Amino acid sequence: MIEELADLWLARRESELRERRGAERQRKAGAGPKYDLVFTDRLLVTLAT
Repeated sequence: MIEELADLWLARRESELRERRGAERQRKAGAGPKYDLVFTDRLLVTLAT
């Protein structure tokens, strides 16, 4: 279940970033700063609160 949600979350996140940039990526995914919390950690924090 987490894998299915993670794929949807990543697709939505990339779409939001694309809209904010107004164009496609100029660098490969993962070339920038790393997230402090990965999707699984974010999901657990959300469910715990």
